[in-house]
Amino acid sequence: MHNELILMILIFLGSSVVITYLLTKLKIHPIIGFIVTGAFIGPNGFKIVSDSSTVETISEIGVILLLFTLGLEFSIEKLMRLKKYVFVGGLYQVTGTFVLFCLLGYFFFNSLKISVILGILTALSSTAIVLKLISEKGLIDSPIGKMGIGILLFQDIMVVPIMIIVPLFASEEIVFVDILLKVLKSFLIGGVVFFVSKYVTNFILSKVVKLRVREIFILTIIVISLGMAYITGILGISMSMGAFLAGVVLADSVYTHQIIADIQPFKDSFLAVFFISIGLLTDPFFIIKNFPGILIFVISLIIIKGLIIFFVSNGILKSPKVSFRLAISLFQIGEFSFVVAALSYSLKIIDEHFYQLFLAGSVFSMILTPFGFKYGYKIYDKIFGKSRGINIKEYDTDELKDHVIIIGYGLNGRNLSHVLKETDIRYIICEMNINTVREMSKKGEPIIFGDATKEEILHVLGVELARVVVIAISDPEATKRIVKLTKNIREDICVLVRTRYVAEVEMFRRLGADEIIPEEFETSIEIFSRVLMKYNVPVNIIHLMVNKIRENNYESLRTVDIQPKKIYSKESEDILINVITYKILPESELVSKSLKDIDLRKNTGASVIAIKRGETVIQSPTAEEKLQSGDVIYITGTKEVVDKAVEYLNEINIEYINGSAT
Repeated sequence: MHNELILMILIFLGSSVVITYLLTKLKIHPIIGFIVTGAFIGPNGFKIVSDSSTVETISEIGVILLLFTLGLEFSIEKLMRLKKYVFVGGLYQVTGTFVLFCLLGYFFFNSLKISVILGILTALSSTAIVLKLISEKGLIDSPIGKMGIGILLFQDIMVVPIMIIVPLFASEEIVFVDILLKVLKSFLIGGVVFFVSKYVTNFILSKVVKLRVREIFILTIIVISLGMAYITGILGISMSMGAFLAGVVLADSVYTHQIIADIQPFKDSFLAVFFISIGLLTDPFFIIKNFPGILIFVISLIIIKGLIIFFVSNGILKSPKVSFRLAISLFQIGEFSFVVAALSYSLKIIDEHFYQLFLAGSVFSMILTPFGFKYGYKIYDKIFGKSRGINIKEYDTDELKDHVIIIGYGLNGRNLSHVLKETDIRYIICEMNINTVREMSKKGEPIIFGDATKEEILHVLGVELARVVVIAISDPEATKRIVKLTKNIREDICVLVRTRYVAEVEMFRRLGADEIIPEEFETSIEIFSRVLMKYNVPVNIIHLMVNKIRENNYESLRTVDIQPKKIYSKESEDILINVITYKILPESELVSKSLKDIDLRKNTGASVIAIKRGETVIQSPTAEEKLQSGDVIYITGTKEVVDKAVEYLNEINIEYINGSAT
């Protein structure tokens, strides 16, 4: 029995490694690889695995950990930061998709239960796939990133009521009053569990963390997630809801990031098994026989769900092109929909034909997603034309000459425009958020609405007569097109690019950008500059080091040089100046004494360069200056000298020596 179990797990994981490797080479998400693996080795494929009961048990643990990690990402701070995208965009998307597919399901199946399940299944999108695509392109903080994450967050919120409602449809009659009471009861119990566990878990983790043993910390987290799932199961509500609540409890704690890092390998392993178990139930021959029906399902997803996402996004972003790309990136079925489908099938709410149709269509929708995300802008241009939707009448650009073009009016664009305004340098801003354009136009900013990846927009911005183009947007793909277009129009113009990652510096350099500012290394420069200042490295030496790094495209920060060339050595300095402070305490012998009386320079070699008296700073005080109670004197010299000065003052300052200073 044990040998068979080990062999089955070996077959599972070994097959998934091979198939996932091949699909990854084709840039297809691993989730699809796991499902395909299950289909090939399962009872409907090559029958390598026929008994899936053990696998289903493991997959249930995978679902619990999935809900737990969803809860961890359910941060109140994140919700508030993206509230417009979550509670407006997400609400309209989920509601619109649910209603339309409910109607479509009722038309085809003439069943309220099946139509509601269809609406739920299609309303959710794949958090794993979409977040991976957005983060890989560095678009987390871009409009498409914020809108996409906002919608996905709202879908995550809906997971809790979905897991409560779905089992209720297994009964013969659907009584909506009973459903409402069940939901209210679940939320009441969940609320009590949440508030009680919030204090208990934080207390437990605070004790565990002090042990500084990583293994115990990880085990404690797993016990908390499974324990809360078990408790909510006993109380009559979903175990998944308990796991979700456990994640939410810890989401705003100081342990969140470490928990996510530690639990991720476990979650990924269990989820792999879960999606393989879904694949075990998939029938490859069903796909061949029912391909037209599957194709209709996928096309309806692209059209219906895609249109809803497009209109919802465009209503907020006011950018048809970005909204179009988001629509063909979020139309797919989500991984949590598989959980709902498996639950519905086990409860006999849906039959096998519907289940197989859903599984096949979902996999195809996931396969198409990366291609839609990658070619979204090109598809938009093919359908609507390159100049459609561009409004360039917000600002008169006819008189521009020797000006700066600012593309993107985020934080960097705003700061730059402020400085240019203060120095009387002419500039013009190009922005794709129409609300920002209208708001700033009213304030007198020289701003137009337009897509700078279009050559005609660059001409409107006066690229032929401009001196500098600053690209300050969070979309690397769009930035690449703008750099290429700008340099094609005018090779001699200075193009300055802001990028998030130093890995993109060389790419933008090859495209023709003159200056590339990577944010991650500018932060590094700021950090090391301040550290060097603490070690009294001369300011001009620090500036020289910073300039050399920037001039060489940050090469010294990107590569490891075994024998770096030093432009400054701390050991080479004969004298290292220190500045310390010393407070004159009440009733000290130093009170009323003048600096001449103390004669610190003669007795120790140190110098008093300033005295702080209350809010007043006396710089370069004279020898006749008398010390008062509460004064803070600033003493400078080498380390040995200032140490000697402190010792000398302590000998005079009786209060300090006796330890009565506060």
